[in-house]
Amino acid sequence: MDIISIDAAATILGLHKSRIEQWISRSQYLPLLTLGRGRKRDWDKSEVIRLAIFVTLVDEVGLSPLEAGRLTQTGVHSFKDDGAYFVCYKVDAPIGPPLWDHDIVRKSQIGNFVTRGCHIPKILESGYGEETLRRNSEKNLGPANLAVIIDLDRIEQQINQGWPG
Repeated sequence: MDIISIDAAATILGLHKSRIEQWISRSQYLPLLTLGRGRKRDWDKSEVIRLAIFVTLVDEVGLSPLEAGRLTQTGVHSFKDDGAYFVCYKVDAPIGPPLWDHDIVRKSQIGNFVTRGCHIPKILESGYGEETLRRNSEKNLGPANLAVIIDLDRIEQQINQGWPG
């Protein structure tokens, strides 16, 4: 596995490494591989891609680092047979303020996803009957109020171009 230092990851993304270290120390960005304090952290391409999405959400979209960290904590991947977008979207919650969620969407499916495929929270019905369990397990899908679409292929290309060696 190709790994690089935090210095190299920061250079690829045009950041100062102390900014990345601050996000990590504040638990806003949580590397998938956690090490003890003071230990050198290795960065593979998938971790740098995830960090690039985090930085995009913070610097270009204006999300808080805590929210960006929550959205990028899991599920960042691409597809071998199609391009991919990282889509974070805001939907109305049944109770309370609108919520941000995210998904990885094939480029060929992006139109369908943002118009009627976003996961919308729902209030579950009480009870254990077969019909109630069926209704509670159905996905509640619909359009997003707001969607941010990040081209994962473009980010991967940028990282590959800056990758040492």
